[in-house]
Amino acid sequence: LGLANIVTLFAVLRLKGSDALLIVVTRSLILGAISGPTTLLFSLAGGLLALVFMLLAAQGHEKVFSVVGISLAGAAAHNVGQVAIASLVLQEPLLLLTYLPPLLLTGLVTGTLTGIAAYPVVTRFRLPVERAG
Repeated sequence: LGLANIVTLFAVLRLKGSDALLIVVTRSLILGAISGPTTLLFSLAGGLLALVFMLLAAQGHEKVFSVVGISLAGAAAHNVGQVAIASLVLQEPLLLLTYLPPLLLTGLVTGTLTGIAAYPVVTRFRLPVERAG
C-alpha cells in the first residue's frame, strides 16, 4: 500500500464505504486509461481486496485496530490480490508461494509507513458523515 493510499485509508475511516469504493475504482480506472487493461486488472484486484479488508478492520477501529493496523490489513490484502491476479494471468500458481512471502514483508514496511503518515490526517479531520454504506 503506497502513500497514495492515505486517501483511501482516510476515506475508510472518515467517509462512507461507498465513497472509499468510488475512490479506489476511480484511481484504478485512471491508471488503466494511462497504462492499459493489465494495469487496470491488477489495480482493481489489489485495490478492491485491500478496501474490503480495511473496511472490515475499520469496524474495530479505536477498539481493536489502530490506523496502522488497518493500513497493514490493506497492504497485505493488496499484495495478495495482485499476486493472485498475476498467477492467474501468467498461469503460474507457484507465484503465490514464491513471490507472495517477500512481497508481504515489504508490505509490512509500506503498510506501517502509510499508516503512520495517515494517522495525523485521520485524527485531525473528523467529518460529519455517518460511516455506514
